[in-house]
Amino acid sequence: MDLLEKIFTSQSGMYIVMIGIIVLFVSLLRFLYGPKGIWRKNLWDGIDDDDNEIVKTTNDKENKQNPKE
Repeated sequence: MDLLEKIFTSQSGMYIVMIGIIVLFVSLLRFLYGPKGIWRKNLWDGIDDDDNEIVKTTNDKENKQNPKE
């Protein structure tokens, strides 16, 4: 109990506790909503593919209009 009392009463101990709580919170959110999260919606998964196709077609149109020599 003396160790816990020292941790919670010292200023540096409180910083360690706060950092630990923040790390746990971030880890929980990453587990729930991260790239392979269990509550993640797949709404944004196809957006990158759509954007890449738009950029590709735009670049193709520009190359047809201004061919490189």
